Amino acid sequence: MIEYKRYQGFPVSRIEEDLRAQGYEPVHDEDQPGFVYEPHSHAEANIIVVLSGEMEVKVGDLAGILHSGDKVTFPANVVHSSHIGSEGCEYLWMESRANVSSNTPGIYLRPERNT
Repeated sequence: MIEYKRYQGFPVSRIEEDLRAQGYEPVHDEDQPGFVYEPHSHAEANIIVVLSGEMEVKVGDLAGILHSGDKVTFPANVVHSSHIGSEGCEYLWMESRANVSSNTPGIYLRPERNT
């Protein structure tokens, strides 16, 4: 599920505080321009919040482009990939052992960004 603009305009400290209140342990990460994560999956749900830059994410034939403040949740065991934009990307990454699956209502990717 992509939540466009979920944290838009929030300082990083406030985003981290909100995520920790939800039981997550966010980890800062950064990738260089053009970096590609080939298709893969995780045993746990994987959650990313973009802080700066751009990241295109794909699940099957569906894709979405994430910008600062956007959040994506990949359900456990769902194959996905990503491609980092031309300016690189800084983001928070975390895992969840909660029961989030590809059949959970609201877990989806939209083909385009809502504006």
